[in-house]
Amino acid sequence: FICESYDDNRDLHYPLRRQRQMCIRDRRSEEDIKHLNSLVVDLRSEVEALQETVEARTQEVASLMDSTKAMTTAMEKAGVSVEAVSYTHLRAHETPEHLVCRLLLEKKKT
Repeated sequence: FICESYDDNRDLHYPLRRQRQMCIRDRRSEEDIKHLNSLVVDLRSEVEALQETVEARTQEVASLMDSTKAMTTAMEKAGVSVEAVSYTHLRAHETPEHLVCRLLLEKKKT
């Protein structure tokens, strides 16, 4: 492809020039950049804290699962059967003391 006139050559470079102008016009000030960098630092520290929390909770869950397995194994060896029961079944056997505690806890949550 050969340019035959000055106008053709100029048209080829127009999009590049326009792109450069947009970059200059949209450039952020140093204050904006400092502010954005501080936000990034804050977000990174929050992410690290959340990751630590997730790791701690994961370890707690793993520990609980291990102790549950150990308890289940011990109960099976002792001949005690473990069956799941519904929440309604548990409520049917609720004592007045348990009821008061449950209602107080529910009230505390709200």
